[in-house]
Amino acid sequence: MSAIDVTDAFCLYPIPGGTVAALRGLSLAVEDRERLVVHGPNGSGKTTLLRVLTGEVPPSAGSVRIAGVDLAGADEATRSRLRLTRLGVVDQHTARTLRPEIDVLDNVALQLRLAGVGRVEARRRAGEALARLGLAALADRSPATLSGGEAQRVAVCAALAHEPTVVLADEPTGELDLASADEVYDLLSSAVASIGATLLLVTHDQRAARIADRMVRIRDGRLSECSAARTSPRRRIRSPAPRRRQPRLDRSPRSKRCGSPTATASCSTGCRSTSAPAC
Repeated sequence: MSAIDVTDAFCLYPIPGGTVAALRGLSLAVEDRERLVVHGPNGSGKTTLLRVLTGEVPPSAGSVRIAGVDLAGADEATRSRLRLTRLGVVDQHTARTLRPEIDVLDNVALQLRLAGVGRVEARRRAGEALARLGLAALADRSPATLSGGEAQRVAVCAALAHEPTVVLADEPTGELDLASADEVYDLLSSAVASIGATLLLVTHDQRAARIADRMVRIRDGRLSECSAARTSPRRRIRSPAPRRRQPRLDRSPRSKRCGSPTATASCSTGCRSTSAPAC
């Protein structure tokens, strides 16, 4: 069974004088533990797709199943439980994820507390999660003292602390410089792998392909293209072995021109003149 299965989904929003379709018959399947990047420009339907997958917005038509839960028939309690226990959400804006009044350790522990873990156990597991991702030195810091890259890495740790089945990331590097963005991509990749989760990341940044198993492109609420991910540290493509030079079968002088009796015969054995007849 796929970790994410969307079939012929539509999402309509009312506007003055009618409706606008943010998703238009979109279908998508993401396998267990797969890392999928959904790439597209602003307004293409990326964020709407995520909101449908988290259960925040019901599809107007079609079916949506994620982490074993059929969202079409789920009530609010089921959707809330899904978000707290089986989904990890990484937002572009860390201010929506990290609370400024508590330190990094308690921010990471907060997701565990929301999932029903006791305070002492949540702090212990939060410390382990920070250490596992190389962020232990930030545990006592306030979010206000973190750089943009540090804050987003802590946000990734917080989103994955409860070891969700599916991780959804919305433009996680949208506010970062290139170097910090690469660090966040690498951390997100290793964190997802360490807990065996499925990743769906939406972005307009094509460099996200470096951590993906597969990329799909979305435009106007439809998937318009599907491609394999680019070469990355976890997907190395070997260069083909060099071809051996084949011996020339035509020993006629190179000065012969296509069109002469001898050159016409040589065209079938490798003549490269643009004036030669098709071989």
